[in-house]
Amino acid sequence: MREGYLADIRGMGVDNTDSASKRRDLFDDIYNIFSMVSESDYVTLYDVKERVTRFSPAVVELAGLPGEYMTDAVYTWSDYIHPDDRMKYENAMSELLAGKIRNYDITYRVRKRNGEYHSFRFTGGMIRGEDGYPGIIGGIMMNIGVSENIDRMTSMRNIQGFFEDISDYGTKLGVEGPLAVMLIGFGRLTHINEIYGYAYGSKLLETVAGIIRERAKDECDIYRMEGSKFALVTGSEDADALIRIYDDLKETFIKGVAIDNVIHNLVAYGGLISSYDGKQGDEHALRDCLLHAYNESKHYHHGELVMYNGNHMEDLELSGDVAMIGAIRESMKADYEGFYIMYEPVFGKHNEKPIGAEALLKWRNGQYGDVEIDRFIAEIEQDNEFNSLGYWLLRRIMTDGTDFLKANPDFFIYTDVMPAQVRDPYFKDNVKEIAHDTGFPLAHLHMGLTRSCRMLDLRLIKSFLASLHEEDILAGLDSFARGNAWLKTFTTVEPDFVRFSSELTKDLKHGEKSRIILSHLIQMIDACDTDIYIKAIDSEEIKDYIFELPVRGMQGEYLSKPKYYDEVIEYYDTEDADN
Repeated sequence: MREGYLADIRGMGVDNTDSASKRRDLFDDIYNIFSMVSESDYVTLYDVKERVTRFSPAVVELAGLPGEYMTDAVYTWSDYIHPDDRMKYENAMSELLAGKIRNYDITYRVRKRNGEYHSFRFTGGMIRGEDGYPGIIGGIMMNIGVSENIDRMTSMRNIQGFFEDISDYGTKLGVEGPLAVMLIGFGRLTHINEIYGYAYGSKLLETVAGIIRERAKDECDIYRMEGSKFALVTGSEDADALIRIYDDLKETFIKGVAIDNVIHNLVAYGGLISSYDGKQGDEHALRDCLLHAYNESKHYHHGELVMYNGNHMEDLELSGDVAMIGAIRESMKADYEGFYIMYEPVFGKHNEKPIGAEALLKWRNGQYGDVEIDRFIAEIEQDNEFNSLGYWLLRRIMTDGTDFLKANPDFFIYTDVMPAQVRDPYFKDNVKEIAHDTGFPLAHLHMGLTRSCRMLDLRLIKSFLASLHEEDILAGLDSFARGNAWLKTFTTVEPDFVRFSSELTKDLKHGEKSRIILSHLIQMIDACDTDIYIKAIDSEEIKDYIFELPVRGMQGEYLSKPKYYDEVIEYYDTEDADN
């Protein structure tokens, strides 16, 4: 590592007009913000330009470092890491300094002053400078020990304690058999912090924690999770007790919680897994599934407690499988092993050959077989690694797409965009970089906002679509339906296209009313000079009906099943329109 992985990056973005003292002041201000927001004694911050690292006094004392500020410590820190773990650190720093990743979450052993090694979890991210190059890298160290598993604000065990306890619940919690786990939280904390200040918001959180502790009493174990969320854990036979606790807390919150003579009427949200029997290593997957159910409660069920029963809340035939999500998470860490892509052709009304294709992300595993994206994407989206998977997908489809364009210069590739990607400030820059690396012209890329994006701020969506338009990427709305949410989004952000929900297509079988509704929706959108694509064409009857409407493209198993990359290339090589 020493002189290798930083050699090409040193000096990048150097602005000689910057005052060293002003930069140091900014550096220290960012350090203080990290320390305040994380409420951690273990903070590290690295100035890429100045090659200076600042360690908190707790880290200096822990490892016996020569001082709080160190030059080129990004190199020498390797000496404090267990030899078997150094590659993990070096790979992460290498990607951060090359700008390939924006955040990190790794665990490795650090040598303490007394010579013993202790495990720490390191989490943080990278801030770009004005020149676009990595400017500052920083984050926190979390001591994987008992003292670091307590939330300072509420004195409850924190999320790290939750992960550790859940991984060996039989021993640590004294519970035999499956667990019932509930995630409960409330909204408006960010708004309250903005209006009243963070100290006030902390007081509110402490008060809510006290209410939860009082109501739960000895019925379950309680953990302080992210933000305003708490996890309650008990044996699966006591799942009904968690439901009663939730109902009581929901009523208490909405009646109002008083802080300094101000009453705050809080809306509770919750997700419940009633029978968790996962193996060690599935604890993060459990959290992802709970977050999915929690978000369903928040966005679609008006605060009703949502029972997690599968990877689609609406499909009761799909059983929840936290272990599968855990296996998918491990695949993401193992260079996306098991993930693959198929392409579902999109046909124009008057085209015998495809005009484009939708990229379908799938996952294959010896235990679970071939798994469709709908079975896991909602849970995986809660994971910190999700954006990296999205970039992996984009790189793959743009690489494939360059070959497709050689066969058909008008070909386009469609892919979905998730809320996490809309919120990613580096999304556009990374897409441009991938396009440059692969030689794929972005004018042939279509991106559609998924159903879950409807809950984002419309100003954010509009800004995101505008950023895509700057790169000639066509942007639209996926899973468009009859609901008011998508109609409001449509009239505000002016998308290039909409792709109708497959549910609307399936409804055509149910009678004339469904056909009238779909027909009027299509004609309304067409009048706004917006392209329309229809999914799930599964019969000659539906195809013939859609053919009479002003749509640009159609897809579905009746027209063509999804194809592997090799099959698409073979199709064009043989020019077999029936393939």
